[in-house]
Amino acid sequence: MNPRYYEKMSQLLLELVQQRKEEAIRYEELLKKYEELAKKLFPHTNKTYPPSINTGAKQALFDNLNHNEELADALYTQINDVRPDNWIGSTIKERVVRNLLRESLAAYGITDEKEVERIFELITNQPEFQ
Repeated sequence: MNPRYYEKMSQLLLELVQQRKEEAIRYEELLKKYEELAKKLFPHTNKTYPPSINTGAKQALFDNLNHNEELADALYTQINDVRPDNWIGSTIKERVVRNLLRESLAAYGITDEKEVERIFELITNQPEFQ
């Protein structure tokens, strides 16, 4: 979902492997650096979410909606209830989801169209919604 991020992490891993091959760092230091890298790759593992935020898509919504548990949970349910099959890439079907999103966010005082588009983009990139 973020090629540049993973490209950067891949480069860091390659550098660590190269340093190890050159015996530039001790094994313990290498393990510590791998651990730090893993924390960067999977930052969500360090967070604790409310019990209702129990899927990857809900976590993404929660993180991107100012940690509003009620909104994230409601939006997740509404999207799953309304989204048509094979909706991504279909202008008409995407409009259905976008309108639902616009209405749901407006109910929580979020009316900025840029914010609606940002969350819509987030939703389209969630495997649970595809």
